[in-house]
Formats: sequence, C-alpha cells, structure tokens
Amino acid sequence: MFTTHSAGIFKTNHLVEIVNAVTGWDTNLSELMIGAERSVNMARIFNLREGFTPIDDWLPDRFFEPLKLGPREGAKISKNGLKKAIELYYTIMGWDPKTGVPKPAKLADLGLAPMYVSRAICNTSENRRMKIFSKRKVSSQT
Repeated sequence: MFTTHSAGIFKTNHLVEIVNAVTGWDTNLSELMIGAERSVNMARIFNLREGFTPIDDWLPDRFFEPLKLGPREGAKISKNGLKKAIELYYTIMGWDPKTGVPKPAKLADLGLAPMYVSRAICNTSENRRMKIFSKRKVSSQT
C-alpha cells in the first residue's frame, strides 16, 4: 500500500518510478491518484451495499475521553469536531455530506457511473444495519 507518508523512505516521484518499473506501465502521479480515488469510491460503494452507514465511520467512545498520560494529557477529540471532519471528508470526496453516499457526478467523473448506489439500496442497508447494531449485546468483560 502506498501512503502519503511512507516513513520518509520514498518521495512521491519515487513511487511513480517504482510502479512503472514493477508493472511496466508508463503512468504518472495524476493517473495513480485517480486510480486510488476510484479504489476508495468502489470500496465505499461495496460497503454501502453490504450495510455500512456513517455510524461505521464513527470512533469508539474511548477516543472522546481525555488522555490520562503524556505530553497531551487532558486532550480529547470533540464529538462535534469529528462530526464536522467526517462531513468535510465526505464533501471533499464528492459524497453526500450527511449519508456518505458517493454522488452520481463523482462516480461519472471516475468512470464508475454503472456502480451508482440507489437511495433505496442505501435506505434498506441502513435500516438493516441499524437493526443489527441495536441488537448487539455489549459484554462487560474485556
């Protein structure tokens, strides 16, 4: 997996050179980034189809508790701040800022228009997911 921070070993132009050398392609950074964006959107569509909702993008409650030790002692993540960050991420990705569903225009831009997720499928998935989520029993043992 390539990330923007490869432990300082590779620079972005090195990643393009590596991909070209390994695959025999003659690609560039723009094509690699579009491919990565297509991959993220396809994964999102798959997850929506399988019942994932914005609830699954949320952090466990312990992340909102203040840190007990270290140089950032007392620091915590704001629930409202996280909600805004998730909505901003959805917007930047070209997804609906409330539901996280990729917009048809974004899918068309990426050549993924046939993968459009209908609102009916998302609503069905969300309802199924909410029923499963609400039936989970939380164990007091760790």
